[in-house]
Amino acid sequence: MSRMEGPWILYVAGADGPEPPPALTERTPFETVRAESAAAAVARVERGAPDCVVTAQQLPDDTGASLAAALRAVDPTVGVVLYAEADRETVGDVDTTFEFVDATSAGAAERLARLVETIARTRCHAPYPTAPDERERIVATETLSQERTASLDRLAELAGLHFGTEYAAVNLVGGRDVTAVGRYGDPPARVPREASACTYTVLDDDPTVIPDLHDDPRFERYDPGDLGLQFYAGARVLVDGQPVGTVCVYDSEAGTEPEDGRRFLSVLSAAAGEHLSAAEAPTAGTTASRGRSE
Repeated sequence: MSRMEGPWILYVAGADGPEPPPALTERTPFETVRAESAAAAVARVERGAPDCVVTAQQLPDDTGASLAAALRAVDPTVGVVLYAEADRETVGDVDTTFEFVDATSAGAAERLARLVETIARTRCHAPYPTAPDERERIVATETLSQERTASLDRLAELAGLHFGTEYAAVNLVGGRDVTAVGRYGDPPARVPREASACTYTVLDDDPTVIPDLHDDPRFERYDPGDLGLQFYAGARVLVDGQPVGTVCVYDSEAGTEPEDGRRFLSVLSAAAGEHLSAAEAPTAGTTASRGRSE
């Protein structure tokens, strides 16, 4: 059976590690399954993702921080909470995001229980929202070519020229990264999803316009390539009904959109979706014949 009958959490600690705190097992309506190593935890999530993972930092074969990265590579929607007797600054810097609760702090067990319940019920990890069918959305994105094309470069250029911004892009929003398959002004080719405003735009039916990113707490970490960005606008791109990416513009100065800005972005995003739908991702053993715009 790939999933438990009801909601459940995976608790990861070595055989000699601490037991789950009573606040977690007694005050939350979830079955708790234990894994005694990072490898066992990854294997269990591969068979079926839990509603939340709670892990110690010191594991027999890895650290909890590194395990968080491995788990989110398997399933980007799984929430991970590191519950450890350590300061957040000492647990390591990994290419992922996770929640942290210092097990030695006052009320730690109760705080852990509340956090796990929130993550498990919403199935949304805190750093950014995900679609209800996130796995299907990611699969749809991964079937598309990640190669930059001249046609999508031109769409990005149209967006940048219309808005008068320094940068514009046609992006694919994957499970962990945002990849530019069309670029204007030479923005970064790839950024972590948690550092991109597009991770919000891709889930919004309507175009997103942020006159000043510094005034919106959702985007306080959004600055791919340390460009010093302030203005952002974007619209999501659909392929076969799935939101796979965005057409967006951004600038180092706060600004306002043109009068027809949202409509213009919607037209460009529809064109980008048609282009991506018509282009098949190259398969193994073949060479893509698309032109690149350098």
